[in-house]
Amino acid sequence: MVLTVAWWVAMFLTCRPAIPDFTIFAFAPPILASVWVALGCHLLTFSRQYPQRPRHFFPALIALSFALAPYNFFRAGGDMFALSVRYHLWRAGGAAKVRAEFNQWVAARSSSEFLFVNMPNGAPVPVTALPPAVRYMNDHFPSRFGVPWHGIAEVDNVVVLTTTNIMIGPPGWEPEGGVSIWDRLWGSRRKLADGIWLQVGSYSK
Repeated sequence: MVLTVAWWVAMFLTCRPAIPDFTIFAFAPPILASVWVALGCHLLTFSRQYPQRPRHFFPALIALSFALAPYNFFRAGGDMFALSVRYHLWRAGGAAKVRAEFNQWVAARSSSEFLFVNMPNGAPVPVTALPPAVRYMNDHFPSRFGVPWHGIAEVDNVVVLTTTNIMIGPPGWEPEGGVSIWDRLWGSRRKLADGIWLQVGSYSK
């Protein structure tokens, strides 16, 4: 349990849905899921062999083990990343301020320009030119491309075959299709604040 919580905290602190710094961390979801399944099976076998076990402790521990296995495999990375984004929205001055300054910055860029790179020379936009909240979010959630798309800021990245996309639009904006049952189940698309959405998925070229 300590290792699982430490992995969650590490993802929150590094603002990532996965930890790529050491190779083994990239495989943390299947490893932790396997460990929790194995522990749950072991405890289930043990509880059957020793009926004098504590009445409530072992069933609760078995249920926790089998619940944490799929959670770590499918949702933990996205949940920790979303929690980190929410925290840094607050640190940047609040979701409304971040949304307003991103909308202002998108309006100042043409549809053919990146948010944080000047074209055609590919030079980074000077940090002094960025609105404060935009600069803060870009420092903590750097983007591969960062593009304005139909008036929406899309701050995307790839970490350990996982894509993240922070989408920031005007008040009331929602991505096309909204949130499906699948999105709610796996947390692949979620609303963080008015006009601010997060999408997490698998990376494939």
